[in-house]
Amino acid sequence: MTSDTAAKLQKVKKYSASLRNLFTFFFAIGILGWFVRTIMAWSDAKPHEPSTVRIAHLVFTGDPVATEVRVLAYVYFTLGLAISLKIIFHLIKLFALYAEGKIFSAENVHQIRQVGFTMLISPVLWLLSLLIPLFVEAD
Repeated sequence: MTSDTAAKLQKVKKYSASLRNLFTFFFAIGILGWFVRTIMAWSDAKPHEPSTVRIAHLVFTGDPVATEVRVLAYVYFTLGLAISLKIIFHLIKLFALYAEGKIFSAENVHQIRQVGFTMLISPVLWLLSLLIPLFVEAD
């Protein structure tokens, strides 16, 4: 390996480690956001006050919003976040491999495939949101 190639590899390792840390931060923020959303979803269900719940493009209001609508909103949010966190998780693993100097390996291919597979699943969540009106009436 030439000195120029070694210097470039060190640069790749350095930037990959930084990106791994950045994605780890995003992952932690996502988990924290899920906990906050969970607490908010179940703590603001006051029995005699009007409330509003949004699921994708649908808005539900009521005195209060029905429990099944709250559950659907929570499940929709959790599935969307799970897809995002899965992508971030595989990016963390991918950049960790790059930071170790493993640029072209079977492990990298596996991580890239997982990211691609997860991105193909994302439209399914959107399609499921289109079916929600079949189960609950929106305002």
